[in-house]
Amino acid sequence: MAPEDAEQRLIEWVTVTRDRDTRVRAAVAAGLSKHRVHRLTGIGRSTIDRILAGTPVAQCAKTVPDGGRNDH
Repeated sequence: MAPEDAEQRLIEWVTVTRDRDTRVRAAVAAGLSKHRVHRLTGIGRSTIDRILAGTPVAQCAKTVPDGGRNDH
């Protein structure tokens, strides 16, 4: 894969993930169960609960000792 292709794929990923919470809320509002959203996306059910509750996930990550990041 060329570096330009890899860069484009990362840009696409950021675009989709930036809109994640809106997409999850819309799916549940459309009638999908939280379990189905979890199965389709791989997003943890506790994260889905936080999204639906309107709590920014970044704020929740502050309670995790490493800030919820895995830079490995």
